[in-house]
Amino acid sequence: MPAIGGAQNAQDGVIPRFYLRPIRNVAKSEKAGYPVFDDVEYVEVTILGSTTSRPNLRVKDEHRQKWARQYKAFKEGVEYIEEGYRLDEWGVISAAQRETLKALGVHTVEQLMKLGDEQCRNMGFLRLKEDAVRAINAQDDKQVQIDKLEEQNAALLERLEALEAKSEPEPEPEPEPEPEPVDEAAEKRKANLAKARAAKAAKAAKAEKKKDDAGG
Repeated sequence: MPAIGGAQNAQDGVIPRFYLRPIRNVAKSEKAGYPVFDDVEYVEVTILGSTTSRPNLRVKDEHRQKWARQYKAFKEGVEYIEEGYRLDEWGVISAAQRETLKALGVHTVEQLMKLGDEQCRNMGFLRLKEDAVRAINAQDDKQVQIDKLEEQNAALLERLEALEAKSEPEPEPEPEPEPEPVDEAAEKRKANLAKARAAKAAKAAKAEKKKDDAGG
């Protein structure tokens, strides 16, 4: 069964695996005079925890819509692996337990939690399932603490920025330019020169008037 892509993780207790199955095309074979096959999309549906119920269905639009992410990965030629706590990374499980669960389509701790208690009890995995529940709950609690800490840090940063904005000193006004120093001696010389010129002009005007009076 040539698999092109698919999924290893369960969605609602089901693991879909899309693949191409060569199907003989009768009409093309008769016309060509030799067997002609078409690649037809199929999906193998594994029921989580079951080793017997794995129907293979010809892909229809309802399958493409129901398992859209898995189908997209299949069309792109890659394996779809849903996020989760992988059994390979879970330190409390033995190699034998891990391989047994993988044979049942269980690849993550979250999938193990979905197995029925009776089935886990029959396999001797009931305690392991309880450990899985505690592991996931611990992860959830840790994430809650991380989210809470990030919110507190963001609020603290906002308060610090507000305090910094308030504590910044206002810019000092620029000092007014000092008046240039007055040269008193030069000013005095200017005043005396102006007085001398005024006196000279007055004397000239008086002499002119006297000359006019004499001529008259």
